[in-house]
Amino acid sequence: MNNLLVFNDSHKSDGFEKAIDLVNKLLEAHAIRIKTQFIEDYVSDDGEFAWHVSVVPDDLPVSRREG
Repeated sequence: MNNLLVFNDSHKSDGFEKAIDLVNKLLEAHAIRIKTQFIEDYVSDDGEFAWHVSVVPDDLPVSRREG
């Protein structure tokens, strides 16, 4: 399974980043959250704004780089 989301537009990438907070609030009842990490300097034919995304238990610490 590929856990990489790639956007070809910075506005779409920004919208995704902002939406994660709302999604994580909805997932609190299930004790899980979406963990994201922006991939710096990613370039492909699909786009250049890439995020690694995974579902993790809510009790894991949040890193400074995590969205």
